[in-house]
Amino acid sequence: MIFTSEIPLSDIDTNKKLIFLAGSIDLELPGNWRKQVSSLLEDQFNYFDPTSQNHGEMDHEAWNTHINWELEAMKMADIVFMNLLPNAKSPISLIELGLNSLNGKLVVVCPKEFYKNQYIQALCAYHSTPIFQTLKEGVQHVKNVISVK
Repeated sequence: MIFTSEIPLSDIDTNKKLIFLAGSIDLELPGNWRKQVSSLLEDQFNYFDPTSQNHGEMDHEAWNTHINWELEAMKMADIVFMNLLPNAKSPISLIELGLNSLNGKLVVVCPKEFYKNQYIQALCAYHSTPIFQTLKEGVQHVKNVISVK
């Protein structure tokens, strides 16, 4: 099941492992990488999806509620799966990268074309964070980690 910030965290079933789907959000691109991840991993997990279709319409209170939901959802998550799209700037994702780089839950997908790839590669190497070039490689890593546990 995919949970968005419209669903209070207290209503979330924690009987399954939880994955927070961090990373680039581009509502203009065809396809949705978050749905691809949840489809590839099937029903093994529940997912937190921070995407909000109405970002432009949120007032100050709604933004604070959404941001706090994201921060708490990342804390609750067993895995923070971050996908950085090649042509996205992703400033919030870079903040999330820093917030999660020390917690041992982070899996990063960062293609060489991403404008801060060298920095992301160095940070992940420094903290022994798994990093991959493609979404499929990142998803396979999650499958491998779960099958070992």
